[in-house]
Amino acid sequence: MLKTSSWKLGLSFLGLAVAVQALSLAGAHLARRMPAFDLPRRIPALPGRFGGLVRKDLRQMLEVLDFYVALLVSAAGVGFRLAGHGLDPEAFPVLAILVVLALSTHAQCLFGLDWPFGWTRYRLTPLRGWYILLAKGTAFLAVAMVLTAGLDARAGLTAALAALAVGHHASVRTPVPQRRWRFTGGTLFPTGLVQVVAMFGVGVGIGRAGLLYLAIAVAGYAASLCFYGWAWDRARE
Repeated sequence: MLKTSSWKLGLSFLGLAVAVQALSLAGAHLARRMPAFDLPRRIPALPGRFGGLVRKDLRQMLEVLDFYVALLVSAAGVGFRLAGHGLDPEAFPVLAILVVLALSTHAQCLFGLDWPFGWTRYRLTPLRGWYILLAKGTAFLAVAMVLTAGLDARAGLTAALAALAVGHHASVRTPVPQRRWRFTGGTLFPTGLVQVVAMFGVGVGIGRAGLLYLAIAVAGYAASLCFYGWAWDRARE
């Protein structure tokens, strides 16, 4: 950026990168020294075996920086809306999709923070593959719905379903280990490209054609859940 744009823009991005790293390290240190400030641990216990799995995945989503970028985009959009500035109503579905886009790489790495020991435990449990993927998907959808509720919940839900439907392939077939308090590292091509096209296709479409695109997203997610759940069970056997 220093070479192709301006020194001010380059230094701004450099400062932002340093700030993100400093905050992530400070947050991790504070959580170790003062457990009361450990946000993931404050998630209440959810009932049943399924609730326990969802709670664990909710904690994991709060331990990667993707969530906090999505939170910033969401807060900026909601703040702009509450400020009463004149904005095209069609901008809010796009902002909701951008929030999900910030989270979408996590949908490619649903087992990233479980690797390697959690992955082995999943392989040894009697749980079916679709059940495991459903628990992880429920956590992802819950976070996406909360962050897009103030923008456009329908577009956010539809885009999140599309992100999961495509992301199951990379999560099951080519799991990539991830590190806590870092950005999630997924696959840009072809999974990432297909994710973006699918999210914007159904997310924008729902605002123009109603619930038809939500039905398409639900059907695609259900088909992906069944197929990759079956693939998980077959690989384990």
